Formats: sequence, C-alpha cells, structure tokens
Amino acid sequence: MDVLRRFWQRLLGRTQAEADETAPEATATEPQPQEKETRPLPEWEGSTPWKITGYTPHVLVGVAQSPGRVRPNNEDAFLAWPFAMAWEDEVHWGGLFVVADGMGGHLHGEQASRAAVLTFSRMVWQETLFPWLQRPNQPPEDLLQRLESALVHAHHAVRESAPGGGTTLTAALLWDRRIFLVHVGDSRAYLLSPEGQLRLLTEDHTWARKMAESGVADEDVRQHPHRHMLYQALGQPEELDPQLSLDHRLEAGSVLLLCSDGLWEMLPDERIAQVLQAYRHQPNQAASVLVREAENAGGPDNITAVVVYQVP
Repeated sequence: MDVLRRFWQRLLGRTQAEADETAPEATATEPQPQEKETRPLPEWEGSTPWKITGYTPHVLVGVAQSPGRVRPNNEDAFLAWPFAMAWEDEVHWGGLFVVADGMGGHLHGEQASRAAVLTFSRMVWQETLFPWLQRPNQPPEDLLQRLESALVHAHHAVRESAPGGGTTLTAALLWDRRIFLVHVGDSRAYLLSPEGQLRLLTEDHTWARKMAESGVADEDVRQHPHRHMLYQALGQPEELDPQLSLDHRLEAGSVLLLCSDGLWEMLPDERIAQVLQAYRHQPNQAASVLVREAENAGGPDNITAVVVYQVP
C-alpha cells in the first residue's frame, strides 16, 4: 500500500484518500461498439449512364541487365519508356527504348553511356515527342532529322561529361506499330516476326564488319585482334554517320529486342530467336533468360536486354 500511496502522490500531488475520492468508479460493463453509419449508394441523376473505357495495353516490355562474370562494374545503360495517349475516343500507343554500352578500355565508360541515354531521351521528348503529341496522326516531316539532332546532342554531352570516353547508342522510337531506329556502334536491334523469324535491323560499326564487306575470310575476321574495335561511337573524335531508318513495323505478335554486344556475342541468333519465341508473351522472362544464358556462356562483358512485345 505504501508503494501505491507514494505513486499517487507523485503522479497527482495528492494523498491516496484524495485520489480515491476523485477517481471514477469502476464498471463491469464493457463499452459497446458504436453502430457504423451506412449510406446508400448515390443514384445517377440524368439520362446518360457513366461511360468507362478500358484500354488493353498494346505493348508489353521486359528488361534485364548484368555486369557479367568478368567486369567489376557495369558500363551499360538503358531506358525503357512505354506510353499511351488518348483523347476524343482515339488512343495511341508507343515508347522510347534506348541501349548504350560504354566503351571498355576507355575512360569514364559508365558516365558516357549514362550521359548519352539521358541527353538523347530528353531531346527526343522535347523536340520530337511533344510536338508529335499535338498532332498524333501525323509524324513530323523532319522526324529523322530531329532524331539525328538528338543523337548529336548526346554526342557532345558525352564529350563534355566523360572526356576520352565513348559509347554506343541504339534507340527505337515506337509509335502505333511504326519503328524509327537510331544507331551508332555495335549494340543491336532485332525483330522477331509473328512466325518466329529473327531479323537483324542494325549494322555493326566495327572493323570486323568492314573486313567482312571487303572480302576477308570469316576465319581471318574472327581471329583479327582489332575485330571488336568501333570505327564510330558517341564521344569519339570521328565524325558520326549514324544509321537512321523508319521502314520497320512492330506487327501484332512481333517482338523487338535491343541489346548490348555482351548478349549477342555470347548467343547465336538461332538461340536468341528460340528464347524470344518461347517467352513471346512474357517479355520480362525473355529478357532475364537471355541475360542469364549469356552469363552462363562466359559473360566476359556487360549484358543488357530490352524486350518489347506487340500485343495482338
């Protein structure tokens, strides 16, 4: 009791008797829960019912990346940005997809690829996509020039942010199943048809390709010490001569793949086609399987895969 008395005195500054006099009486009745107020659903006032339109995605996207089994850091960068726009009962689907591979052996490969992706994407949005959104049924007449201008801005951004560095850049602007490609370097873009046929959309800007075009035997090309060297890349002194094209379409059931050379160097085209076909409806799974198999094949380089599936 002394303990309780001291407690009440400290707490209230009063004696136990005074506390007992003012304390509320205990009750054995538990508090009853209050009834919840229920409100009827509002009735629609007017003669026109609600109009709700649901848009099924036309584009599914999957991405995967790995530094590989040898490199301590990842010099690849990518952007995957699908979008949809609708007004006046009209919907448009599209996306911007970019892969950049910082050049191994050069300074600041990570900074170079990141600067290229960010600058290119920003310029495409400002100079191409935003004006196009205002007239969605009609692409800008100078579309390829705008995309090339975005690439030039990225080229200068790499020079400023990563002096001595360099990077590839392969980008696909998708708008209502039309593919507009911009490409420099040896990252690649592939297109898998609904029937399962794989087609390479880009040309490698490597000395290996130059030698092959000049008639050098395949075996000699594979053994040449400079076969992987690029003759043009963003951030390098050489003048850019990018590949620009607008004659490709992502038909219903087709799959678009953008990847760095860490993937296609490790996997033959036949295997890439098999994986894309097997996981056609699961682009994220397709990207993960491709990257994992490139790792298992040795993984000497960074690996990036961006997979875009056009829903029928």
